[in-house]
Amino acid sequence: MSTMFGWLKRRTMSEQRKVAVPPPIMPSPSPAYTQPPVEWNAKYSPGMIARECRRIDDFVALTSPSAWRAVGGLLEHAPKAHQFVTSQEYAYNVALLERLPRAKFVLGIGGGMALDAAKIVAAAQGATLIMIPTVVSTGSVFNAGFPQRHDGVLRIIHKVASPKILLFDTDVIRAAPTHLNAAGMAECVCWVSVVAAWQWWCHNRRGGVEWDQSVADELIVAVRECVSCWVNDVDADGRPGIDAIRACAEWNRKRYGLHAWDLGLYYAIDHAFDVAFYFVHRRSLLHSEAVALGSLLSCVLYDGGFEETIHLLRSCGTRYLPAQIGCTWPEVRETLDHLHEHGTHYGHTNTRLADGPVSDELFNQMVTRVEGG
Repeated sequence: MSTMFGWLKRRTMSEQRKVAVPPPIMPSPSPAYTQPPVEWNAKYSPGMIARECRRIDDFVALTSPSAWRAVGGLLEHAPKAHQFVTSQEYAYNVALLERLPRAKFVLGIGGGMALDAAKIVAAAQGATLIMIPTVVSTGSVFNAGFPQRHDGVLRIIHKVASPKILLFDTDVIRAAPTHLNAAGMAECVCWVSVVAAWQWWCHNRRGGVEWDQSVADELIVAVRECVSCWVNDVDADGRPGIDAIRACAEWNRKRYGLHAWDLGLYYAIDHAFDVAFYFVHRRSLLHSEAVALGSLLSCVLYDGGFEETIHLLRSCGTRYLPAQIGCTWPEVRETLDHLHEHGTHYGHTNTRLADGPVSDELFNQMVTRVEGG
């Protein structure tokens, strides 16, 4: 293993391709940001799309092929245009804004990439935004930001747009492949790795946010309650009921009310693994599945929380093995080797990887524990 996965002696990715990050594609906050996510109007019901959208006839749709197949036939009117979104890169989205016709409404239909694109189109056009997630595996719901990328480097544009309504049509969501919905629970479970990283950071006197057991307890209880809601409302085929769908989606709003959210606990590498993977390999994994794997890697890195994290992910049916989610262990290793470097581009530098790359011994532990469970 140590020979196969020895640290790659190479120039940094930034040295190989000089990264000059352009300015944000739009100001923050934009005029389209009218309400914080905690106040957004979300509805959960079967048949919701046909009922709520029947009078909308002047719109463009940002979507994906599978989401459009699921939803397009439920709309009473055809859009002025619909675009299958394939990238979050700066140049792609500049071109997207230029070629779409203006409309009164912008519908974001699908997963995170489509929902995020709809935010910037609605903001640029001054249109009314309606978000229609077709799965619950995205943190883009109850999130007003847009993850702009340029040559793989991430820049978050905050407060882009607020939707008039968020429509969770439970018939459509239940019909999606089960692993796409189960992935969404990683957005909740990853907080166990956040607590573990924070505890390690404080125990090793690295500075930063002072340890607070009551904050940690509040967070872990909230995670377990959300997982319980999911597990108790998933059928034998893994399809979530309306209570499970609501619990998974609403976690993305509930987190804002937890004390941990305001503390800025950015020591774990759960989400950082996903954005660094794109930076290194220039392709995307399903975001929440990458977060699931990143959470487990973070637990090994910080020597805490692994058993609970993997138990909760398994209970939810969330995939995390590289072979399941579309990557390889050599790709994981290369991502970890460049994770700190990418973090320097957007301010995520207070991780243990700032001390140096993962050793062969530690990486082998990661492989063994994740694969062995």
